[in-house]
Amino acid sequence: MTTAFDDPAEFSPDKPRAWDPNHPRLNPAGAPHETAGALRMQRNGYNGEAIAATLGTTRLGIKRTDVVDLLNAAVNGEEQAQFENRPVHCETIPRDYT
Repeated sequence: MTTAFDDPAEFSPDKPRAWDPNHPRLNPAGAPHETAGALRMQRNGYNGEAIAATLGTTRLGIKRTDVVDLLNAAVNGEEQAQFENRPVHCETIPRDYT
């Protein structure tokens, strides 16, 4: 694995430095929490049916009955991040998003 002291000129997009995605320094302990898309949609005024319709057209295949579970998991994730004193990134999804 390379270090921060390696010569940056010897690396490029065509010749990236080697790295280990399981390196112990790459832990999520202080990483910001990003709010789930379903909760961002709900906070921006989408109702459950619209969220299910939007997410159901993706590979996720979300049913209307799954929306409540998604919203609960998203709120729990935010609460856990706040408990751990991690920043929460919560951008809204615009109503005209397609």
